[in-house]
Amino acid sequence: MQNIMEKGRSMVEMLGVLAIIGVLSIGGLSVYNRMQYEQRANQIVNDLTETITKLQKIGRQYDDGYNNVGLFAYKNKAYSGNWEFNSSSGSKTIFTSKTGAVYTFDGTAIDLFVLSVSNIDDNICIKLATTKVNHLQNLLVNGGRIGSYKEEVTLTKAADACNKGLNNKVNFSIKGF
Repeated sequence: MQNIMEKGRSMVEMLGVLAIIGVLSIGGLSVYNRMQYEQRANQIVNDLTETITKLQKIGRQYDDGYNNVGLFAYKNKAYSGNWEFNSSSGSKTIFTSKTGAVYTFDGTAIDLFVLSVSNIDDNICIKLATTKVNHLQNLLVNGGRIGSYKEEVTLTKAADACNKGLNNKVNFSIKGF
């Protein structure tokens, strides 16, 4: 019962309001963190697609007789995973994570190349494995073949192939030109 002379809220009422605000804030922060993670994962998928397109363009230029392309350089972005380029001329790392270094690819003609993304978590592994890639010869996840240009990789198939944690590796074998 409130005294007629009292104005405002009691301490218990204020603590209740603060508790509700705290719970809502924690819920909002968890949604915000998940949205940041999804944005980062989408950026990785977009950069993978862009990288594959650039490498295919180099192959096309060589097939068309444009041999004056010079060195191809790709500066890395700061996110997880090591990215490696392998071709018939040997293994060349074109960019790696969190180093800020620029690596080069000499632009030699390519019959088949493999883009490997390693040390990624299971969510990014699933996103990469379910990404449609043009001219894909084979898709390997953690050493097992799960797709090609004729086979679409389902979410379930990708989830089964990807390990929990950060020890995942996705290999895209792509036909050159």
